Amino acid sequence: MKLELRAVDLKDKIKDFSQYLATTDRIILSAKFGDGKTFFLNQLRNCEELSEEYNFFTIYPVNYSVAKNEDVFEYIKRDIILQLNKEGLLDKVDIDAVFDSLFSFDDVRSVVSFLLSFVPGGTFYDKIFNKFGEKKKEYEEKKHTADKYLSSFTQKNGSIYEEDGFTLLIRNAINWMKQDHDLNGPEWNGQKAVLIIEDLDRLDPKHLFRILNVLSAHIDDTTTPDVVTNKFGFDNIVLVMDYETTAHIFHHFYGKDACYEG
Repeated sequence: MKLELRAVDLKDKIKDFSQYLATTDRIILSAKFGDGKTFFLNQLRNCEELSEEYNFFTIYPVNYSVAKNEDVFEYIKRDIILQLNKEGLLDKVDIDAVFDSLFSFDDVRSVVSFLLSFVPGGTFYDKIFNKFGEKKKEYEEKKHTADKYLSSFTQKNGSIYEEDGFTLLIRNAINWMKQDHDLNGPEWNGQKAVLIIEDLDRLDPKHLFRILNVLSAHIDDTTTPDVVTNKFGFDNIVLVMDYETTAHIFHHFYGKDACYEG
C-alpha cells in the first residue's frame, strides 16, 4: 500500500491566531509536545497575507540552557540582531540617535565594529566610520561622574537596567520597521514586530523556569512599569509551550500552592 502525505490546510487556524495578534500583546501558544506547534508557526510565518502586516522573529532558548543568567539575554540580543541583518534592517538604523543615547565610548566602539563587519561598503558604511571619529571627541569632553555611575548599570550584562548599544540598535531597527517610509524605489510599509520564543517545552524543567524568569525580568520595560510593553519594542511576544504540562512541572518544583498563573 502506498502512503501519501497530505498538506494540512491551516488557513482558518491562522486567521484565528491573527485575531489574537491584533488584540493581545502577550500570547502563549499551547499544545502538547509533538502536536505541531512548530509546523503551525512555519505556516504562520509563510502566510503572504500576514507577512504584509507582521514581521516574525524567532528565538530558541533551548540553545541558552547551559548559559549563565547574565549571558542569556546577550544570546537573545545576538539572535535578534542576526535576524534584523538578514531582513536588511540594520542599515536603516538612525546611527546618530543610537550614538547619542550611549554613555560609554567603549560601547560606541563595539557597536561600530559590529556594524562595519555586517554592512557592505557604501553610504551607510561611510556614515558610521565618519560619525565614529566625531563621537570619540564628544565622549571625551562630556564625561561626568553621574554618567559614569549610570553607565555602570546600563553596560552591565544581565542587569535589568541594561541599555547598551546593541539593545539600542535592536530597538531603533524595529522602530524603523514599524513605520511607513518613502524609499528610493519601492516604498516600505510599516510592519508590526512579533517575537516568538520557541521550544520552551524542550527545556529541562530547572532551565525552563530559570530562563522564563530571565525573560520576564528583561521583557518588561523597567522605565514604564505601569504600561505593558517590552525592552525592544515588539508588538507581540509569543511563548510556545505546553501550558498544562508546564503547570504540573511548576507545582512539582514549587508546591501545589505556588501561583503558576503569575
